[in-house]
Amino acid sequence: MQIDTTELNEQTVWENEFDWAPVAQSTETSIGGVPDIQARSLSYGQPIRLTNGWYSRVDFLALRDMQNSAPTIKRTLTLNDATTHTVVFDIEAGGVTGAPVYPTTNPTADTLYAVTINLKTVEPD
Repeated sequence: MQIDTTELNEQTVWENEFDWAPVAQSTETSIGGVPDIQARSLSYGQPIRLTNGWYSRVDFLALRDMQNSAPTIKRTLTLNDATTHTVVFDIEAGGVTGAPVYPTTNPTADTLYAVTINLKTVEPD
């Protein structure tokens, strides 16, 4: 799995792959008490939460730098089965977050972090 050319940890999984329905729906009740249900298909906007990856501090900070330097740049997420999605970092959902696997007061470049990467699918250019 990779974002653009950045390889992700092989243990990283798409945690919420089936939590999203590609449909927007609104329901209102008319004065007569009849529900007015409207729905429309969605092609983009699926949240992608990648978890389970342990990354060195250096790699974790590189992912954060990628997010912070250009948060609205469209990127290509390539899954292990070669499926691709055009994505941006989902800052509202937390973007790239992490915490030390083994808390330490003196982290080094090799300190391991449990990292979560929040993305959102967008229309390709």
